[in-house]
Amino acid sequence: MAMDLKLWDTKARVLRPMASIHFAGKLGFNMDAFKFMKLDSFPSFVVATKPDDILALEIFLIETESNIGDDISPVTVSKAGLYYYLNIRNMLDQLGIDYKRRMSVYKIAKSDEDYRGHPLYVLSRVRNKPRVRLTKGHEGQDE
Repeated sequence: MAMDLKLWDTKARVLRPMASIHFAGKLGFNMDAFKFMKLDSFPSFVVATKPDDILALEIFLIETESNIGDDISPVTVSKAGLYYYLNIRNMLDQLGIDYKRRMSVYKIAKSDEDYRGHPLYVLSRVRNKPRVRLTKGHEGQDE
């Protein structure tokens, strides 16, 4: 009698789009996010948070080419080498987020809902940890 087993394809690759806030206040995207969000077309986004989310636990990226309410202009994805990013330093500064001492990592999902007819991506924070110091005598130690 044959045993009943479920077989798994362990070589199948699942996209895990992620973004992280870098020391300079840039929101950098991994290669899975590049593919998932089609960043090679250099889309523009309006960046948003919920009004009461002062820690930026969720960041919303509203894909648009034009202003959407409150005369907020979208920011275009930038590229440096193979690295794609959005400069969100002003928002982080206004929220009082210490991106120079702490690194936040976000998973990215496309919302089933849109925002005023525009595609919406939801970035949910999965990690917020101190940056590692790389100065002489402190290699590998957290601040």
